[in-house]
Amino acid sequence: MARRHRRRTSGSAAVAVGAVVLVVGGAVVWWRAGGSPPAETGCRLPAVGAPTAAAAPDAPDGGAVRVAERGFTQESRDLDGEPDGRADRISMGAVVENTSTRVAYRTRVTFAVTAADGDPAADTRQRSWLVQEVPIILPGQRTAVGVAVLPTRDGDGAATRAATMTVALAVTQWLPADGFATVTAAAVPGAATRDDHGTGTVDYDATSAWCAPLKPRGTALVFRDRAGELVGGDLVLDGSAQQCAPGVTRQRAATNPQAVPSTADIDRTEVTEHCDLAPATGLIPGSVVPSGVPIN
Repeated sequence: MARRHRRRTSGSAAVAVGAVVLVVGGAVVWWRAGGSPPAETGCRLPAVGAPTAAAAPDAPDGGAVRVAERGFTQESRDLDGEPDGRADRISMGAVVENTSTRVAYRTRVTFAVTAADGDPAADTRQRSWLVQEVPIILPGQRTAVGVAVLPTRDGDGAATRAATMTVALAVTQWLPADGFATVTAAAVPGAATRDDHGTGTVDYDATSAWCAPLKPRGTALVFRDRAGELVGGDLVLDGSAQQCAPGVTRQRAATNPQAVPSTADIDRTEVTEHCDLAPATGLIPGSVVPSGVPIN
């Protein structure tokens, strides 16, 4: 399976008093008043050892990573928004929380969605997207994870209806929090859109307090309805290195068609920028990968 996301970054911006604007690779980087772009001289990133297999998400201090919220939606509509059983994309989202005092490094997230009879509901060619990796979850941090996949179909082309969604977690390493900085992402108020295809765009500001660029591992989106209930999500993998650069960058994430449920309040979209200390150990993000290997 190959999925392509369209992504655009802001190409111009007004210069504010007391701030410097740099345009790097098409992304607008704002350095706030009283400072300059952080020099990488003397910048030391935390050391990461060899990964170890983990059967459970528990930390040595008794904390853990856990699924705080989850939700999914499957709708039948064509690209004009009209009812059509040939659509039926399954939009899934979750919020994962780290309750320990240590950093959860490279948390494996495995989505599963099944029909009422227990059979898998996700198309075989898209199941590789159900396994993802969250590079860094700081102590107390809540992070978004999401994916939108097509369903399996019977011989007549009718889509399987998803009945149950689960999310399994496994942490590769637990690391001391010393030396770790934050990466946050905040949606720009009023800038998100959703068309009749169920395709959304979300403008957001990515803010990294790290002293050097990290490795981008994708942008996770979760969608909520007006009541705040989580109704779906998606993963965008076509970002640039500027998403994880020091400072503040204005970014835009474009979802898959039919990834944003009609019940979603697009302005309530939550964004998490996945940034890593080292390159991913899997294949090229977005490629068709073997079962069990994170898509990002």
